[in-house]
Amino acid sequence: TVSNCTFSGNSADAGGGMRNSNGSNPTVTNCTFIGNTATGVGGGMYNTASSPTVSNCTFSGNSAGVGGGMWNDNSSPTVSNCTFSGNSADAGGGMSNIDGSNPTVTNCTFSGNSAIVGGGMWNDNSSPTVSNTGFCDNTPDQINGGFTDGGGNSLLYCAPPIPKPNPCPTDINDDGVTNVLDLIDVLLAFGQACP
Repeated sequence: TVSNCTFSGNSADAGGGMRNSNGSNPTVTNCTFIGNTATGVGGGMYNTASSPTVSNCTFSGNSAGVGGGMWNDNSSPTVSNCTFSGNSADAGGGMSNIDGSNPTVTNCTFSGNSAIVGGGMWNDNSSPTVSNTGFCDNTPDQINGGFTDGGGNSLLYCAPPIPKPNPCPTDINDDGVTNVLDLIDVLLAFGQACP
């Protein structure tokens, strides 16, 4: 059980901040993972054949080849009330899920993460259940790969309640003007179920 801790500036081949493997299922609460790096996978947290419970944690400024904030391989962590921001990787800037990883992600925020694919989240042969979670300003995309929509999610706004009040309804991205960027946001969300 790990609580109220900070993992900062650490580096490894895999699991820069924390590595959980072979049935390790820690409970991680109120922790911060910031500025950790992995040359391979899991800049902030690496989970393989493990399913930790992670709540009220912040993953910020972590980097890795895959899974800048969190990397899950054959793992199904429960992640709630967490923030993934400013993480980077080649795939899965915020979170990467591969090989049957089916995490439950609830009441989280993915913002400003970047990758070549899956800026916010990358899912390969995995189907996380995502609920009441906001994805915004991740590049080049918010989510890449399949996932189960648990409802209440947004690809336009990050902070619950979703959607947030907007005094100018046509200014979708809140940059102060209505322009083609707002239209692009609408087109990216086209066909998504509304909360």
